[in-house]
This record gives sequence, C-alpha cells and structure tokens, in this order.
Amino acid sequence: RWSCTATAAAMTIGISVKELIELIGHDGSAEVFPELAPPMCYAGFDIQEIIDAALTLGWAVTPIEARPRVTPDGPHVRDLFPEDKIVPRMLRYFDNYSGMVVGERLNRSWWHCVAWDHIHRLWFDPSGPILPFDSPPIHVATFYIFQKV
Repeated sequence: RWSCTATAAAMTIGISVKELIELIGHDGSAEVFPELAPPMCYAGFDIQEIIDAALTLGWAVTPIEARPRVTPDGPHVRDLFPEDKIVPRMLRYFDNYSGMVVGERLNRSWWHCVAWDHIHRLWFDPSGPILPFDSPPIHVATFYIFQKV
C-alpha cells in the first residue's frame, strides 16, 4: 500500500517490483511519520530513488510538470503556462511517451502514482484497475517520461 511509486516505475521499466526494490535497497516500509495513519506513515519511495535505479538500468527520466511555476523569491509566483495551454501541452506528451504519473487521487486527499502506456493509451494503477485514457485515476501533477538510452 506504500509502494505505488516503485510499482508504477517497475511497470514502466518492465521489471518486477521485487527487482526494483532490490536495486533501490529498501522496501519503503520503514515507519517515518508515526503520527500518520498507514500507508502515509511509511517511507515509501522518492522519485530520486526511482531515477537512480532507472539510470542504472539504462533509462532516462524527464519530469514534465502539468502546472509549472516560476518564483524569484518564494512569495511571488507566476504560472509558466496560461490555463488554456496546459491540457494541449500535456496531451502532446501523453500522445508520444510512456512513463509514470504522480498526482492527487480523485476524491481523496493523498497522492498516488500510476503508469501510463502511450501505445495502448492506458493507465495502469498499482491499486489494481487498468483504465482508458479518458478515465485518469489521478489529477496529473507531474508526468515522468521514461526513455531507454
């Protein structure tokens, strides 16, 4: 329940979750936030661990933020793209690349990670369902494109 990131990455790369976990060196089950309920209390996996493992296996990972923002100092923030450009921009990436997508779950208050297959136009949710493109299981925040190098 705390390994959606590792599971989505393994699906994208085409290896087992066990193989990816062995490469990363831990299973994400360490309790690091005891004040939170499971699965949020567990260490889970960070994208940097996934990138390190992917590079070791010959995959480049490119993050594409759905709503990138620019700030000179923190409080002053500017959206990089106007609202009407976000969807067409992301569709261009989803049409041409497979990878891993991170975002907030629909109707829930926690973040989740799924795999995206652009060839078959399917979302592979580590929680179980395989969904068509028009039924994304999360609100897309970042699309991590995986490319074999």
